[in-house]
Amino acid sequence: MGVHSDETPGAVPTDGGEAAALREQLAALNEKWLRALADLENYKKRTEREKCRWSDQAREDILLALLSVADDLDRALACGAPDPAGGEAGLRAGVELIRKQLQQLLEKHGVVPVDTDGADFDPALHEAVCQVESPDHGTNQIVSETQRGYRLGDRLLRCSKVVVAK
Repeated sequence: MGVHSDETPGAVPTDGGEAAALREQLAALNEKWLRALADLENYKKRTEREKCRWSDQAREDILLALLSVADDLDRALACGAPDPAGGEAGLRAGVELIRKQLQQLLEKHGVVPVDTDGADFDPALHEAVCQVESPDHGTNQIVSETQRGYRLGDRLLRCSKVVVAK
């Protein structure tokens, strides 16, 4: 019984033309594979460029919004020379308005303060700067906040620095 390429699936072709056709098919498949690999590399490079561009745009948007707050602070300081008619009260009101504007801007971008009012100390959210005796607070309860903490969505952006009762 002879071995023919028609009869056995794993047999080596004995016909020269059939081997050449298989070589051509292999070369064509290899070329397709190389093109697909090049397309994948180009896709990776393009998505990386787009990711950097989006990141830069987001940073620019935040900075542009903060620049308006900086401009308002400059205006408040420029008119902040105390005058006998109570100019300091006007300065305070201006600075409070700017603080409110900044808080609204932060909230617009998903940044919210960490609540420490009456809260118990949580090392995942707070950093204790010191402990004090306090008859008005329970053990490990926050007495005061020295620096406000903030969240960005579910992520802690900056922890609150707090004074904790012993």
